[in-house]
Amino acid sequence: MGKQTNSDTLLPDFASSKNRRRIESLSSQHSSRPRHKRWAIIVPPADPGSLGDEAMIQALTTKLRRKLYTVDLLVSDVNQDWSHIDGIRRKVSEKDYLEALPDYANFYLIGADVLDGYYSAKTPQKLLWYTFVAAHLSGRATIIGSSFNRTPTKEVIASFSILPTSVRVCMRDKFSLNNFKEKTGRDATLVSDVAFLLKPAISDHTSPYTRWTHEQKLIGQKVVGVNMSQHSFLDIGFGDPKYNARYMAAELRRVLDSRPEISLIFLPHDIRPNFGDAEILSGVFSQLSEKYPNRVKLVDTKLVGAAGIKAIARTVNVIVSGRMHLAIASLGTGVPVASMVYQGKFEGLYAHFNIEGLTVSPRDVLDNKGKFAEIITILLTQEQELREKIAQHLPAVLKLSKNNL
Repeated sequence: MGKQTNSDTLLPDFASSKNRRRIESLSSQHSSRPRHKRWAIIVPPADPGSLGDEAMIQALTTKLRRKLYTVDLLVSDVNQDWSHIDGIRRKVSEKDYLEALPDYANFYLIGADVLDGYYSAKTPQKLLWYTFVAAHLSGRATIIGSSFNRTPTKEVIASFSILPTSVRVCMRDKFSLNNFKEKTGRDATLVSDVAFLLKPAISDHTSPYTRWTHEQKLIGQKVVGVNMSQHSFLDIGFGDPKYNARYMAAELRRVLDSRPEISLIFLPHDIRPNFGDAEILSGVFSQLSEKYPNRVKLVDTKLVGAAGIKAIARTVNVIVSGRMHLAIASLGTGVPVASMVYQGKFEGLYAHFNIEGLTVSPRDVLDNKGKFAEIITILLTQEQELREKIAQHLPAVLKLSKNNL
C-alpha cells in the first residue's frame, strides 16, 4: 500500500498514493485515540428520496439501535432532510469525514446498486474512499449488501483494489457475488438485502389504504399493486413520463375493462424528480380514476414511507413492480411479485426464492400491447403456488439478510 501502481491512474486525486500514505500515517497516530465501541456511522448510497434506500437505512439503524448503538449518518449535505429515518442521532457532513471517522468503531457503507459504476464512476470512487479511510481510522468497516454487474468500470475495480482486506464486503445475491469475485479478485460474503429486515409499520397514514384493500377483497375483488419506474423507462430511451403514463394507462384500461374483478392500487417507491415513480403513477391514476373511481387507488408515498408501503403491500393479492425494493417488500411479506427489470439485479433477488419467469423488460412491456395484462394474469393464476414457495424460502432469506451484520 502506498506504492505507485497501474491502478493509480484510474483513481481520483483524493485517493492518490500520497493521500493513502497520509491516511496510513494518521492511522498510527490515531491508534491510541479512544473509539466509541457502540458508535456506528452509516453512509447512504444516495441523497434522500428513494424508499429503497430508506428501507435499507432504517432496517440497519433499527438493528443497531436494538444492540444499544448510537447511530449517525455521513451525508453530502447536512441540510438534507433525513428525519424519516427513526433512530439517527445526528448527521455528519462529508466535509468533516477525516475528523469524524476516528470516533466510530463501526462504519457501514450501504452499497445498494451504485458500487459497480453503472450510474456513475465518481459516486463509488467517493464512497469506497470513505471506506478506505474508515478501515484505517475507524474500528470495523463493512459494505452492506450490494449488487455488482458483469461490467464494472475500471475506476471501480481500481478503488476496490486499494481497500484493506479487513473490509468486509457483502453481496446481496449469488450473481453479484460471482461477478464481484471474478472482477475484483476479492472475497465477499453472500447475504440478502438488508431491507428484508424492515418491519411493516401501520399508522394513521397507512390505514386508509389498508382499509381500501380490505374492503375491495370483501366484495370479491382481486387487488393488484402496481409500480412503474421512470428510471427503467429512461434506461431504454423512453424519457417522457407523460408519454409513458398515457401508454401504461391504456394498458391498464384494457385490464380493468376485461377483468371487472380486478382493482389496482398504485405504489410509488421513489419520489425523486426526473427518474422517480410519483409523476408517472399519478399520471396513470388521473387517467383512470374518472372511469373507475372505486377500483383504483394512489398511495401518497411521502406520508407512508418505506415501512408503511410494506404494510400496504402485504394486504394485496399480487404486485407488479418496477422497483427492486418494492419487490423486496412484497416478497418479505409473502406476496407474489413480478418485476420490470433493469441493470441485471432482479434475477439474483428471485434466485433466493428459486422463482423464475416473473421478470420482464420495460421494452417488452412498451413494445407489446397486452404484455402488462399477461403478467397480471400469470401472477393471479399462480398466486397460491407462489405464496407457498415464498413462504418456504423466506426464513433462509431473512437469515441471509441478518448476515449483513
